[in-house]
Amino acid sequence: MVTAGNPVEAQVVDFLVAHEAELRPRWCAQQEAEWRAATTGRPEAWEEAAAARVAVQRLYADPAAARTVARWLASGEVRDPVLRRSLERLHRAYTTERVPDDLRAEIAARAAALEARVAGFRPVVDGERLSLQELRERWRAERCLRRRRRYWEASKAIGPIVAGPLRRLVALRNRAAREVGFADHYQLALWAQELEPTALAAWQETFARRSQAIAERVWADLRRASERRFGESIDRLEPWHFDDPFAQEAPDDETLTDDAVGVPDPVGVATEFFRRLGLPVEGVLARSDLYEREGKDHHAFCLDVDRAGDVRVLCNLRPTQSSLATLLHELGHAVYDLHLPASLPFVLREPAHIAATEAVALLFGRLPHQPEWLAQAAGIRLEAARARAMRRRAAVQLVVACRWMLVMMAFERTLYAAPHRPDLGRVWWNLVARYQGIAPPSDRLEGHDWATKTHLVGAPVYYHNYLLGECAASQLARGLQAAAGAPWGTPVPRWGQVLVERLFAPGATRPFDAWLRHACGQPLGVQAWLEDVGAACRPQEQPA
Repeated sequence: MVTAGNPVEAQVVDFLVAHEAELRPRWCAQQEAEWRAATTGRPEAWEEAAAARVAVQRLYADPAAARTVARWLASGEVRDPVLRRSLERLHRAYTTERVPDDLRAEIAARAAALEARVAGFRPVVDGERLSLQELRERWRAERCLRRRRRYWEASKAIGPIVAGPLRRLVALRNRAAREVGFADHYQLALWAQELEPTALAAWQETFARRSQAIAERVWADLRRASERRFGESIDRLEPWHFDDPFAQEAPDDETLTDDAVGVPDPVGVATEFFRRLGLPVEGVLARSDLYEREGKDHHAFCLDVDRAGDVRVLCNLRPTQSSLATLLHELGHAVYDLHLPASLPFVLREPAHIAATEAVALLFGRLPHQPEWLAQAAGIRLEAARARAMRRRAAVQLVVACRWMLVMMAFERTLYAAPHRPDLGRVWWNLVARYQGIAPPSDRLEGHDWATKTHLVGAPVYYHNYLLGECAASQLARGLQAAAGAPWGTPVPRWGQVLVERLFAPGATRPFDAWLRHACGQPLGVQAWLEDVGAACRPQEQPA
């Protein structure tokens, strides 16, 4: 803990010590409850997670503590940067949680019930109940477009079930936001994340404009590839031409499928790679839940249980390249959490920002799609033509994923502005057409496909951090290379040291933009990302 330089700072230090004593057990109980819910899927586990979440939120509903923190910030007496930063973050927490207990409890209960329903969803095709992985495997292998549409529609069957409850949950979140002086939950959530809504919207439009030409080239290539793949003339891309429910991943083509490169032991490859970086993850993996089973959450994530070394990841691994990418992504989050200094106050012992930890995770998750890294880290060597195809596919994937992120960013802004507007389905599909170049199915414009993205339930106003993270990841890979003395992905200890010193060690002592400037000397931009996807601009060679 920081040494106080004056009587007011001494009061702040005492306050932070007392606050940690109250927060830590509640925080750990919440994280353990979230883990049980995700790994078991039991309804009572989701209810326990909701109750634990409310217990943490109630800590910040103390008006006297909120006034004290605000007074210290305004006094000008708190000059130590760590103490002042702690107060700034506490001020945002106290502000956002100043809502009535009954409203807070209702929001938590409704969110937990919806999360349980979404986590337990299994699509049904021809009377057979499938996991999402099983559905996607069959979908990917299918060449009949009529049947592919059936797989896509099955993945959306949860929409009509959750749309009504989700609208009501959004309205409740908005009501809570108005209680503390914000127009809606979207505005409040961005303020809590230290993001300015107008600036974020302007940055989004800059990204959309600067990536438009690349996106159009990619869409044209994907349309031609789909014609070859399915043996039909295709005027415009449709959702089932892709291999996932939201067209957020590059579809397979005849040159290289997503999992054409088998990885028999993703855990072994990841373990050895992180060991060579000097960032061992054996302890994380021993505490983790890595393989698919009934009742378990479909979606991979990383959880820091106690901010003291108990970090876990949840995955549904298979012996594939994409599973290795998922595992590396989640372990990227994990090593960030593991190397947050214990000397920091508890409220700063977390990543600088959601976008910061996403940037780190994305850096790692990109590696299995680089043929040079596969050869070096996994011993998988590809012939020249396949290596070229993999590099291009990685660039196409970045374009496809990031244009999808624009859809979610714009839709959430609209959803929270007017959750009960009757045309949300049409709004959704208009955004899909604009940002993803996909033709909306005419018979689903008034439907509930918008409600099928799990983040709307369990991670509201989060998705913009993926796009910020993608652009930051591209900058970090370039900006840190000189300090590391080797290209990103080279398994040498110096890279691990640079990550710890430049990215992890500051914890949450700096806002996101200051963190990025400290790490690589530049504010967030689009240029590095554009250079990373440059391969996608090159004309696709047509088969003879």
